[in-house]
Amino acid sequence: MNQLINQLLDLSRLEDNRFHLNWQPLDVIGLLKVLSASYDSLATSRGLQFRATFSEQSGMGVGDPDLLEKVVGNLLSNAIRFAPLGAEVWLDVKLGNEQAVTRATREFRPPKVREYRELTILQ
Repeated sequence: MNQLINQLLDLSRLEDNRFHLNWQPLDVIGLLKVLSASYDSLATSRGLQFRATFSEQSGMGVGDPDLLEKVVGNLLSNAIRFAPLGAEVWLDVKLGNEQAVTRATREFRPPKVREYRELTILQ
């Protein structure tokens, strides 16, 4: 409940242009690798398969690490929470020119149904 209240407050601050980002240099890939490791054990404990793929070993950028962790964590948490037993959930991170694309996917069997949510982060 507390998390929902904080998200609503963040949304309110964003709409009022009072939302401040903590811009700093960060290794996007490194941060997402650490984050994905924590969701791997959660997926396994719920009878799901989890996989994370990264286009690069590291990827420096500028951004708010707390916000990035919150947003990608929310994507993964929802994918794991709503996936049926035996589903596959994966995080696919690709770096391109001045952007990172993060996709959280879940796949169900049978029949094979694939859903994904994509987040594009511009530098």
